[in-house]
Amino acid sequence: MRRHKLWLDGKWLEGTDHEVREIRSPFDGEVVARADYASADQMERAIAASVAAFTHYRRSSRFARARLLEAMRDGIAARKADLARVIALEAGKPITIAEGEVLRALTTFTVAAEEAKRVGGDVIPIDIDATGRPYSEAVSYWVPRGPILGITPFNFPVN
Repeated sequence: MRRHKLWLDGKWLEGTDHEVREIRSPFDGEVVARADYASADQMERAIAASVAAFTHYRRSSRFARARLLEAMRDGIAARKADLARVIALEAGKPITIAEGEVLRALTTFTVAAEEAKRVGGDVIPIDIDATGRPYSEAVSYWVPRGPILGITPFNFPVN
């Protein structure tokens, strides 16, 4: 039986409370995996690690960000059969639906990598009232804001 540890700050760890939960297939109730659960302290450490990583990556180029997203896509592609099998077991989905979910995740990361290269800004005319000098413009840029929390839907976890 496969046990899934926690990926925290670049290392695989066990939950500090040593709590391991069984993941059962909704189809037949069979145990398909075991997963370590993070303690409150480990969740706080994960947040701190994401903030620390952000301070490094916030100054990365669009090219570097696109390469990271492409690497994530490639990692999913390399494991797509395994991911589809796990989704089918864990969610009780037909394998074809699980495979479609993995393909959609590949598309999501491909598009995100392409968009990372195009994120720019706007030029906004500001000579739209009597106080503005003719042909005056303001320029805005999109910049990384910080870590986010994403909640994965149970019925489409990879996407």
